[in-house]
Amino acid sequence: MRNRLKRSEREAVRNRYATSELLYKVISKPARELEREMSHFRFSVEELFLEVMSIIDNIKEVPQEAVGVTRDLWDTLYCDLRDLDTADSPEEEIKTATSEIVYTALLLLSCCEGALYGKLVFELSLQLGERHSGALDRIQVMYMPDVWRIGEEKLRIRIQEYIASEEWISDDIREMFENLPSETQSAGDMTKEVAKNDSALTNRQLAILFEHLLNVSLQPGYTNIKAFSQLLAEVSGRSAGSIRQTIMKGVDYESSNVHADIDRIEALIRPISERIADTIKNSKEEK
Repeated sequence: MRNRLKRSEREAVRNRYATSELLYKVISKPARELEREMSHFRFSVEELFLEVMSIIDNIKEVPQEAVGVTRDLWDTLYCDLRDLDTADSPEEEIKTATSEIVYTALLLLSCCEGALYGKLVFELSLQLGERHSGALDRIQVMYMPDVWRIGEEKLRIRIQEYIASEEWISDDIREMFENLPSETQSAGDMTKEVAKNDSALTNRQLAILFEHLLNVSLQPGYTNIKAFSQLLAEVSGRSAGSIRQTIMKGVDYESSNVHADIDRIEALIRPISERIADTIKNSKEEK
């Protein structure tokens, strides 16, 4: 759970998705009604969209860990939202926001085929019933008219296409936030920051370096690429989405450009560890 969205961030999400993204359209009208009801907590549609797509993307990224992602999800979200609350909001408003996230994730997961998704939907339904009695029926009544208006089959096709795709909406939103100008950063400060980072390792060089430092494979299915990208983002200050895209394109160890990357990394590492430098050097696949 990230910090509450600033107004500029909410507007950026709305402008990007309100007219073009079916998943956003499905949730926007009922979510706005619930937002209006929460006079203290004020949980926005854009915050809901980010939280739900983060859940969906985590499940999509590593389906074998999906049960763990959804286990105790309601409790985890409730505690996160309560910690973020700065308005001493009534408990019912925080519970409503929590149940709204869980129900929306449940709704999208119910469009997916397979026993795993049926299990996840059942688990989330139980959590809603146990933690916030009556919320499932009430929120469902609010959401379903727009689902029917847009078309259940259209929604089902869209979410299945999304699950099978290399789209990552939560990463896109976070990257969009990172690219928004800081409210306190001057143009001169931004110019200095760019100049300061000119000599920094590229996304590909970072991926190669940490692949060897951690002794992991960058092939999907062997390593949690989303977690790996997030680590590199925390280290470098760059967007996790852009790093993930670089990794998903693959690293061609036969390429002369990659050989140049390896030479640079090797030179940086050798004064620290001959063993790791040799391993990196030997990763070249000569043409």
